[in-house]
Amino acid sequence: MKLKEENGYAAIVALIVIVLLTVIGTNLLQVTLSSLVQARKTESRSEAEYNARMGMEEALARINKAVAQGNAEIQRKTAMLTGDSNTLDVEGVQDAYHHAFSSLEANSFTPLNESAYKITIKREPTKAETEKKKIEAFVAKLVVESVGEAPSANGHVDRSTLKATIYVTSLPEEFYYVLSTPDDPASVLTLNGAAYIEGDVFSHAYSLSKTATYYLETNENVANMTPRYKESTYPSIIGVAEVPFVPSQDLLSRFQKDGIPFDDNGSSSVKKAVQSQWNQALVLAPTLKFQANPHFGNIQPIDEVVVRKGATIPFKKLGESSAIEPLTYQGEDQSGVVSTSEVNQSVIIGEKHHLQSPGTFQINGNLTMQEDADLQVIDGNLLVGGSGDETDTAASATLRGTVSLVDSAGTRNSDAFIYVNGNAVLEDLTFEGNIYVNGDLYVQKNFQINGTVYVSKNVYFTEDGATKETPNTGKTLVILAKGTVEAYNLNLYDYDSPTPKPKEMHVFIVSQAPAGVTLYGVGSNVRFVGGIHANRIELNAVRGKVNKPKQDTTEPDFADAQNNDPKSSRLSTIYADDIFENTPPGIPIIHRLSYHIQSMAFESN
Repeated sequence: MKLKEENGYAAIVALIVIVLLTVIGTNLLQVTLSSLVQARKTESRSEAEYNARMGMEEALARINKAVAQGNAEIQRKTAMLTGDSNTLDVEGVQDAYHHAFSSLEANSFTPLNESAYKITIKREPTKAETEKKKIEAFVAKLVVESVGEAPSANGHVDRSTLKATIYVTSLPEEFYYVLSTPDDPASVLTLNGAAYIEGDVFSHAYSLSKTATYYLETNENVANMTPRYKESTYPSIIGVAEVPFVPSQDLLSRFQKDGIPFDDNGSSSVKKAVQSQWNQALVLAPTLKFQANPHFGNIQPIDEVVVRKGATIPFKKLGESSAIEPLTYQGEDQSGVVSTSEVNQSVIIGEKHHLQSPGTFQINGNLTMQEDADLQVIDGNLLVGGSGDETDTAASATLRGTVSLVDSAGTRNSDAFIYVNGNAVLEDLTFEGNIYVNGDLYVQKNFQINGTVYVSKNVYFTEDGATKETPNTGKTLVILAKGTVEAYNLNLYDYDSPTPKPKEMHVFIVSQAPAGVTLYGVGSNVRFVGGIHANRIELNAVRGKVNKPKQDTTEPDFADAQNNDPKSSRLSTIYADDIFENTPPGIPIIHRLSYHIQSMAFESN
């Protein structure tokens, strides 16, 4: 009896063990199958993304081929031109584009080899086209979509979508980067201190330092002042840093940190050694792209453009008549009309006065527009001759308030322009169009300018005190200078502000001077939104709050020197695609097509 009971217990135990093993085995099987399914899903998603990338590469190859065909058509059309004009206008470039791209736009296609991706290339209107503005330069906005497919578990198909916005344009490639220098032995991008940069950069050589140069606030020209130095952090770059093709043995010399060239660290790969030291040097380091080959150097000598524009203007030299009292138009909120289209004396337009000129307004003397003055020129140009003395350093034109160049219907006259024979000051100016300055240009305080300024000499961005004006958002100012460009004493110090706010300026700058462009962000606190191209570019910056020097010291009060936020830099340069979406009047164009990839990213499923 006892044996039978024990056998019964054994059977029950065995049954329990079998049930437990069955449950555990089933769970293990489910986990294994789930892991296999998840692994298959991950694998199929990766395969779909890979196929989408392959599709995008083919789309770019097709666009590149169409660009080449468009340029061949431009050359063919140009060869057929006769007479004085030997270049195509914008409409001619547009026709060449359509000749090459008509088969690509708005078409979806699967490659002939039946690869697992589908490509769509669609043209969309730019902001300027939507608003039906005059075409200043040819720009075609293409949205490219590549959908990759891969078989997944349970008979499903995984899809991954890679989308890109690409501009095909006749704009010079100098406007494709936030910072760029030519591929020339004398060219270098120097980043001293904690500059913050968003966008792609290109340079023949790079010099990195954590020490920024600055000058104390005075009325002297920077060239006559003693430089001072403040240790900060290294710069930050969000984007891609491009380097031209160079033999491996010469690559290390293109990069310096605190004045010392990079070394190979015993690595068998020079490029890996450079990338490693680059990553260590910068706070936020972009990927280095080697063997880049942008086409720079197609912009005409700017001083020649200015001189050529003014060659046919019959300015009269004031001579003894400079002692004559200026012709003054004044009276707040009152309107007047110029008595004659040509004035042989200086002119003052008073504060908040509205003046109208029915035709070209030529001033053989200086022009001073006071705060909130308003000048409207109908069916003509604004021509300011200054004193006619090349040694005169005073401003021939000080433009404040609003200048409008319109036709008889009151719409912008796209053929009209402002010409200043001498130095010019733009201060709190609202304007749309082209300005030519045969001298130096001083940009002060705020500006609401959508247009291009050609300057035969140097450009200075500077002002006194703390100013926080409204940025020229939605407008694009392009400044082309034969001379150097400097920016200092902008939005100077933070005074009692608990949260320092940078002065923001939307501007693209091109300098053709050997010394190029120098920007300061130590006492200054400024953000440039646009792009800069020059033979040499130097940025100097620290982070955080900086107060005005106290009475018992000449040094600024670096109140927040240990700030760890890269975006707290007192000098930021941020790339903006406004140049493509809202091409400003007067911007130089080239008679060939190229393309710029503005963005590329996977869409979330």
